Amino acid sequence: MVAFIKNMLLDVFNRRSDRADFFAPGENAREVISCVDAVEAFDKLAGMRNIAYGYTDDGCYARAHLMCRQLVDMDIVPEKAWAFETKDRELVVNYPNGKEQTWWFHVAPVVNVDMLNGTTAKMVLDPSMFDGPVGLRQWADKMQADLSQVDVVSCGASPESYKGDYTPFHRTNFSTDKKAEKIMRDYCSLQDTVKPSVFMSAFRRKWHTPKTTREGEARCPAPPA
Repeated sequence: MVAFIKNMLLDVFNRRSDRADFFAPGENAREVISCVDAVEAFDKLAGMRNIAYGYTDDGCYARAHLMCRQLVDMDIVPEKAWAFETKDRELVVNYPNGKEQTWWFHVAPVVNVDMLNGTTAKMVLDPSMFDGPVGLRQWADKMQADLSQVDVVSCGASPESYKGDYTPFHRTNFSTDKKAEKIMRDYCSLQDTVKPSVFMSAFRRKWHTPKTTREGEARCPAPPA
């Protein structure tokens, strides 16, 4: 009887459209972080050895899910940037080493960063494409996409016109962590033979060694328009 009630409650929960409870921030979670912290967060994500950043044919949804989990653990409130092809424009990445990658969609974590001009900018953390944080426009440009093809939503929310928050058609549930981890294990065994080089991040080169102390959380300049 207890198991039946539990399964019924889980089923009811899984019918909810908002999956934000799976990414609930802690009491000390930061919705906006400094530029220095953005680079440090990127480096921590890029150093996750259980994520197959080098296998780009598939798996961005699993990478983004596990990265968002890590950001929540770091007391950072993440979002997700989704890019979708259109009937007139595919997502095509020409990596620096000559590898061409085509996707119908791509997803990566986003953090809100305090900028030098007093505004807040959304920076994408995508080690499968870059060596540091980048703005939404640069992220889209490298996929030969327009910003109109990019949708930024909170973790647990579905991008516009889709019903899933894990993939465009699948919602996060209580087994998603294990599914994402298994996909990454499978793809980690493949990435060494196909690993592409990534694009440079000007943001990283300006902020990997801060010119001011961390006290006061130094702001950074706005990314290129």
